[in-house]
Amino acid sequence: SGAFFLMFSQGCLAYLLPLHVQSLGYDSRLSGMLMSMFGVVAVLLFALPTNRIFDKVPPLYTLSLGMGLMGAGQLFISQGQTSSILYAALACYGVGFAFLFPSLNSLLIDATSEHIRGKAYGYFYAFFSLGVVAGSALIGWLPTDVTGGFIITGVILVTYAVLVLLYARSRALQIGQQN
Repeated sequence: SGAFFLMFSQGCLAYLLPLHVQSLGYDSRLSGMLMSMFGVVAVLLFALPTNRIFDKVPPLYTLSLGMGLMGAGQLFISQGQTSSILYAALACYGVGFAFLFPSLNSLLIDATSEHIRGKAYGYFYAFFSLGVVAGSALIGWLPTDVTGGFIITGVILVTYAVLVLLYARSRALQIGQQN
């Protein structure tokens, strides 16, 4: 589900961001620069010592944080009217992506044995593909404007983040009761 919602968000972003940038009267190059901003921020967080957080915090929590930040980024984009606000929103989105992606990989590794891991990654990437298609198609089909599309996407991601956090806490309680 995490892979699906990650790429659902990416599909929505790829569809909506150029439309939003255009509606604000900016050159189309800004869309590419904004996407680069999210990518650069994510890569920096992967490469810098900040990546040690994944050794200390359980992956369900970092997944929830990452998805929540990506949802917040989508909500910030919906309200962004200036390029500086959009850059900040995409930086937030990039931080979320940086927390989310390693968490998904950790969860997949923890949940599978070596002899089925290849198959599990196949399903993982299938949900990636489904998410991109579902995100852009759903938002394209809905009778809403670009701002509404970002808001809907943000609310979906934040809701998913809260559900993951609640699940993580219930699992922690169950494990605590067993010990």
